[in-house]
Amino acid sequence: MTLLGVGQGAGGAGNSTLGRIGAGYLYADWVGQVQYASPNWNGFSFAGAIREPWGNSSNHDLGFDGKVSYEWAGDFAGKVWVGGIHQKLRTAAVAATSTLVPTGPTTNSLVTTPAVGSTSKTAEAWEIGGKVSAAGFGLVGYYYDGKNFGIPQMILSGVTEGTGLTVGSDGTDHDVRGGYVQGTYTIPGPGTKIGLSWGESKYDKNSTVGAADFRDKSWVLGVYHPLTKSLNLVAEYTDTKIDNNNMVSGANGKARTMALGAILFF
Repeated sequence: MTLLGVGQGAGGAGNSTLGRIGAGYLYADWVGQVQYASPNWNGFSFAGAIREPWGNSSNHDLGFDGKVSYEWAGDFAGKVWVGGIHQKLRTAAVAATSTLVPTGPTTNSLVTTPAVGSTSKTAEAWEIGGKVSAAGFGLVGYYYDGKNFGIPQMILSGVTEGTGLTVGSDGTDHDVRGGYVQGTYTIPGPGTKIGLSWGESKYDKNSTVGAADFRDKSWVLGVYHPLTKSLNLVAEYTDTKIDNNNMVSGANGKARTMALGAILFF
């Protein structure tokens, strides 16, 4: 429901405001890919893609993702889906460097920084979700789990998560997980939709020294009214809480946002 509103990223410089990115699901990002999407066989369909690797200056391994879904119609309509993604992480090797450092008025010492070899890790995640609707009521549930996906970082009062791949400086794998639930009701006649959504994303420090587990969770209450076929009015209230922003212990924050506006489809 929050895709038609501001969502929880309001106020953050450079942030997308597409729903609850970072507090329920990860940002999909824009990646070059070759994809195949199947026909719809009585509600069943699937899609798979070979993706250009993120950070391809260091990564030369292609990424892979796919999704399988089943959708049905009727008085009790719905859809279920499951998906996954896999990408190898590779950091570039860094050559050794030597620098002359003054140690006295006429003397210098040679300080050498040792070379750092290329490292390789794996980023992967899976997701599962479902949606049902009947008599104007709608219910959505979604969950994801993986490792080394997402960047927990708050920019001003907003949040970004999922804009890339990451691994600890000590080579640690970081576990990620999250999800959301959403209930809506569409009033017969005017078509006004009222909805309530809760979701959160977690990013575990695992064994990285000096870090803390990151968590971002939010409630969203929204009202969406189709004034015309092309014009929708929107009102949203969002309550967000962030623990250990950017994995820094004690860097906590809260944000409450009221948004009013209109969306024009053309």
